[in-house]
Amino acid sequence: MSQLKKYLVTFSKAAIYFGFFMFIAKVVQNYFQENETFLGIDGSIFAGFLFGLFIVSMEFFSDRMLKARGINYSDSNVNQKRKLKINKNISDIVSSYKRALSFLNKPKVLEEDMEMVLVKTGISWKSFGEVVSISATLINDESTIIEIASRPSLRSTVMDYGKNIENVEVLVRYYKSEYGASFSEVENT
Repeated sequence: MSQLKKYLVTFSKAAIYFGFFMFIAKVVQNYFQENETFLGIDGSIFAGFLFGLFIVSMEFFSDRMLKARGINYSDSNVNQKRKLKINKNISDIVSSYKRALSFLNKPKVLEEDMEMVLVKTGISWKSFGEVVSISATLINDESTIIEIASRPSLRSTVMDYGKNIENVEVLVRYYKSEYGASFSEVENT
């Protein structure tokens, strides 16, 4: 998806939804005031337009910040996942979970076992927090597949300004720097 198309879709969603809810609020207000005046369609359209512009400008600003950090993404899905193959034993990788997670925003461990860790991150201007999981699957004695996933903690989140792709990319970069030559990406299936 091109950047322009992404921004147009974002603008349309934000403007239509916000404008619709503003219109409903105006209808309810007029009903309780028992006022026979105009329902405020023009005000709702204008408010939706302004809100759409605001949301698109926030997304544009966020995209620029991510690009400055070397994170370039075209998938604006709020649920992100990557798989890595590391030519190390699973016990070596599991021991590095805590170090990897320290790069996230205020990580709080929700669940942890030998092959998986589930963490909730803190609130930021981009989201109400995320749920990040790192799981390891042994392929053979010297190879392990790591799956890194990040999703919004608030399931109704539609837009995260790239926060989940940022979480995944930060962890992928950590493992890349930690394991260097024994690191490779696996195609998601």
